[in-house]
Order: sequence, then structure tokens, then C-alpha cells
Amino acid sequence: MSQTSTKIGHNQSVTYDEDFYQWTIEQSQALRDRQVQLLDWDHLKEEIEALGKEQLHAVESYLKQM
Repeated sequence: MSQTSTKIGHNQSVTYDEDFYQWTIEQSQALRDRQVQLLDWDHLKEEIEALGKEQLHAVESYLKQM
């Protein structure tokens, strides 16, 4: 996995692997500010796909309990 880092404003760069929570804050800020050059595209794609799968699994589990 790449060590992609982001830098927003005057904050020190942080990588996805070093501090996931800070990475999410910086990535969401870059999205809000439409600073596409700061986005960590590979990790964002992975996280969005994982979130979708997690939600699908939750719905499937709920439906099985009905």
C-alpha cells in the first residue's frame, strides 16, 4: 500500500497508515474545499468500497433476522 500523504493549510502532512483519523479529517476538508490535488484517491476508493460492503452486509444481516 502506498504511503500517500495529505497536507491541508499549515498542518503537517499525515499519511493514511500513520493516523487514520487525522487522514479522514484532512480528506474530508479537501473534499469540502474541492482541493482535488490533495485527495488520496487510492485510499478514498478503498474506504468508500469498504463502507458500501459494510452497509450491504448490515442490511443483509438485518433481513435474515426478520
